[in-house]
Amino acid sequence: TKPNCGWAWNNKGSFFFGEERYEEAAESFRQASELMPGEDAFFGNLGAALLELERYDEALEMFEKSLELNPSVEAYSNLGSLYFYRHRYKDAIAKYHQAIALADDQAWLWGNMAEAYFWAPGLQDSSRVYFQRAAELLDAELREGGSAKEDRSYLATYYARLGDRRRTLEQIEQVAAKPELTAIEMFNLADAHEQIGERDLALEWLAKACAADLSIAKVEYYPGLQHMRADTRFREIMARYGD
Repeated sequence: TKPNCGWAWNNKGSFFFGEERYEEAAESFRQASELMPGEDAFFGNLGAALLELERYDEALEMFEKSLELNPSVEAYSNLGSLYFYRHRYKDAIAKYHQAIALADDQAWLWGNMAEAYFWAPGLQDSSRVYFQRAAELLDAELREGGSAKEDRSYLATYYARLGDRRRTLEQIEQVAAKPELTAIEMFNLADAHEQIGERDLALEWLAKACAADLSIAKVEYYPGLQHMRADTRFREIMARYGD
């Protein structure tokens, strides 16, 4: 890495982040932000790494700094995700709305907002329209071949939230047939199976995701598995892969 190049440190951080090496990612993004303190993206990236490390107060500080420098889609979305992690769903909704006001064609934004609505007390029914929009956009992206590798697994979760069992199973089948799956894909399959009432398969995929080094913190904070937590098999998985 070039010692005085913020972008080189940022690229290094992005590599570590993609490998889920969040401590190294955070240090790289910190170096980038110190070298080029006017780049809002560096602070946002640092916040994202700190969020994965469950250093929420520090992450909030970085996201707010990023937003101060540039009120971008990413800055608003990052804050929304932090609030979601902290179960502050109505605060998350507000930030996602601000992000979508700047870019209303991003499936992942609609999906994130739909999740926040789904778990916000008294607002679950309002989530349907957002899940429908997220599913429409993501399905179109997949048909055009321009989506990220994990997107089909997210589409399965959107259809599951909408109660569309047939489409959920279609997406699950296509994802499960891939030769290699990421931990996030496995986790999304667990989520989708759980939402359509297939607990055994949900637990199988959750165990595979944890074996593939899925963050246990992600499992713990995610509200979609709340009913699964009473299952003895869930507790066994957490005991096996937890600290």
